[in-house]
Amino acid sequence: MSGPWFPDRSTTRVLLIGTAHYDNSGLPGIDAVAKNLESLERALTDPDVGLLDEPDHCRVLLDASDQAAVGAALAWAVREADSLLLVYYAGHGVLDDDGLLHLALRTTDPEHTGFSAVPMELLKRNIGRARAQARVLLLDCCFSGRAVSAMAQPDSLVSGQLDMTGTYVLTSTTATAPSHAPAGSAYTAFTGALLRALSVPEPLTLDGIHEYVDRELAGLGLPRPQCRSVGAARHLALVRGPVAERRHVRERPQGEASFDIVRPAQITKGNVGACLLLAVLAFALAWVLAWDVLRYPATVAAAAGLFVFWLGYGSIVTSYWRRLVVDADGLSAEGRKGVHQRAWEDIARLTLVEPESPPGRLSAAAHLVIRLRPDTELNNEVHPLPNDGGYAWHLGTFRLPTDELLAALRAYAPVGIRVERKRFAPPGTTASAPSASQTGPAADSAADPGESYRAPRRRSALVFLALTAATVASAEYLDRRNTPAALTGHTDDVVCVRFNANGTLLASGGDDKSVRVWDPHTHHNTRTFTGHESEIESVRFADDYTVVSCDGETLRCWDVNDSRDPVVITTSWARLNGYVAAGPGDPAGDHRRLLLWDVRTGRLQGSLAGHSGAVTSCAWSGSGGYLVTGCLDGTLRLWNAVTRKATATLKGPESSVDAVLFGPDGNTVISAGDDGTVRIWDIRTGGVVAVFRTGEVKSLGYGNQGRTLYCMNSSGKLRLWDWATRKPVAALQVDSLYADTLSAWQGTLVLGQEGTVRLVDMGTGRSRALPVPFMPWGASTGFRVSGTAIASDGLTIAAGCTDDRIRLWKRDSTGAVF
Repeated sequence: MSGPWFPDRSTTRVLLIGTAHYDNSGLPGIDAVAKNLESLERALTDPDVGLLDEPDHCRVLLDASDQAAVGAALAWAVREADSLLLVYYAGHGVLDDDGLLHLALRTTDPEHTGFSAVPMELLKRNIGRARAQARVLLLDCCFSGRAVSAMAQPDSLVSGQLDMTGTYVLTSTTATAPSHAPAGSAYTAFTGALLRALSVPEPLTLDGIHEYVDRELAGLGLPRPQCRSVGAARHLALVRGPVAERRHVRERPQGEASFDIVRPAQITKGNVGACLLLAVLAFALAWVLAWDVLRYPATVAAAAGLFVFWLGYGSIVTSYWRRLVVDADGLSAEGRKGVHQRAWEDIARLTLVEPESPPGRLSAAAHLVIRLRPDTELNNEVHPLPNDGGYAWHLGTFRLPTDELLAALRAYAPVGIRVERKRFAPPGTTASAPSASQTGPAADSAADPGESYRAPRRRSALVFLALTAATVASAEYLDRRNTPAALTGHTDDVVCVRFNANGTLLASGGDDKSVRVWDPHTHHNTRTFTGHESEIESVRFADDYTVVSCDGETLRCWDVNDSRDPVVITTSWARLNGYVAAGPGDPAGDHRRLLLWDVRTGRLQGSLAGHSGAVTSCAWSGSGGYLVTGCLDGTLRLWNAVTRKATATLKGPESSVDAVLFGPDGNTVISAGDDGTVRIWDIRTGGVVAVFRTGEVKSLGYGNQGRTLYCMNSSGKLRLWDWATRKPVAALQVDSLYADTLSAWQGTLVLGQEGTVRLVDMGTGRSRALPVPFMPWGASTGFRVSGTAIASDGLTIAAGCTDDRIRLWKRDSTGAVF
């Protein structure tokens, strides 16, 4: 290879190690080491001619205290370097009892070198493991020539590893001589000569650098540097042009320079609609999360959605900039909403990113990215950087060419701020790799082939598309999850539903005068029974395959398997206990008696007579051996179902008894009257043990294993009482019931509501509505639930609805919430 070889800037890693101060008095400090590291870092990371394209690819360890810090940094460099790995050390070189070289650290003790310094053998071994195409080791310490002699041994394991791909070792002295740091000099002798070699007009190869340093040190009468080269590493150049000596403080121009911003970074005319749509989608997503997932009230969900919408709208109207002003104080952006300034102290790096504009692309523009220091105050115009967690201020785009802008930034920026220009290949073009002759300061660094830069505007578009997709997908997923199964077949309102004992069948009745039987697992309508002449009011299962329905005039018994003919019984209502139904009989007859029928045959089995007024309600005991009846005259009677005799009469106020049931303990009876009270009677004494004022009662029952009594009045007020203490548990207001739509399973009460079903925990009174579809294309929620039922295993809730459908909500066997 005749000319210098320039490694790939993006895959080169540099580690600079130096120890200037020592805790042990036997090792004098070397103040020049700190200056060595600073100047070498500046030269190798120079944006124009340096070895690296990113300052972060060079790590500096000054006055490291232990081997672990050096090992971690070395492991990083070895792991990430693909083109070139360069390791530099400046400080004291110390020898152990076996004469092996160690690199001194701040805490090194010469009496215990092996435990407190970095063995040269360990450093070489790690460098030998690197996969980089070239590896360079620069040592500026006493006895550093021992590294060359060790690597040159034919039987050395490290030598064999390094010989595979090429390495170059350059040391400041021989194996037996000390290294020198002249008094009053800014650098050590070796590193000072090295820096001057990097500043010559034409870039030197490593062999050329060795010759330059050798001549200079020999002329000063100092020990001559040593080198060892393997393969093509000798042709490697560390810089692409002369590194100018920079002062820490330089005179900057007076006045200011200003440049027009072509397109602001925050918004353009083409993406106003997209930003507004993004804000609307954010509002929708916030609504979904707050209302459907977290189950917050609608007001809270609306507030959250409006807040997110406000944030999205705020990002749209954020002040965007039209003019950049550069002066000695920093950068100022002028726009329609004022001026925003960033002082030079807040800025770490300035990067102009521009396309390699081919002919015909005069409209192409460059992006100015301003990288901020970590401790800088942030605002909503600062974009996080994805790779290292830093932040950048992206003003917008500028017209090409940008030579004047680049020159102004370099003129006004302090020495410590890196100003660079990067080029990328626009879509549909091929980037040209930089040639070996592009080594001078005028040749701005070009991006490697295939490298592209995505401006925040493009990233915003990608984020917008991703957020849109995520919003729609999540909304559709939630909508599908929240959509209950709908059973269709009825042609009018579905008024009542009921599961059989094992939950394998579901019966329904409606205003279309039909009774339908469904498989709740497959959602198939297995049987349809017709014959009623009025709207059906209730359905029940006498056994797993016998359905009993009532329409207010007749009671009909249907065999699901068609093993017997339908049975018709004339009565306005009935209460079922197995195959026995109790009811008042003919609606036009004498309602002071309660008649008992066998629903399978329709035969009358007996009657219960004794009330002076019409019987308004009745209930069976848990064992089925007793009945309790309520009458218009305000009395309750207990009956032996076998002997058909009254066993007790309970007298209350002169008001009709609208509902009765046996208490969970078997020794009490509960009644509700049209005087707006619920009474608990002791059967043994005939007295009232508790009275609750509730208003007109629409539904009455108990659940939670008999521990909670519930009552719903006509205005939608649900009250819960503790059965043992007779004290209120909770009272909550819900939608007034369309009919008697309450169902209980263990500690859960199911209420039919407007557009959904509400679950109430009878132990605490807390409630929530089951999820329903919310997407515009989802199923309609404009219905009322007129009947509910819950399967015996508690895993399925059925709701008869006024839109002619039955809806099923299910949960899994683990007990997850519906």
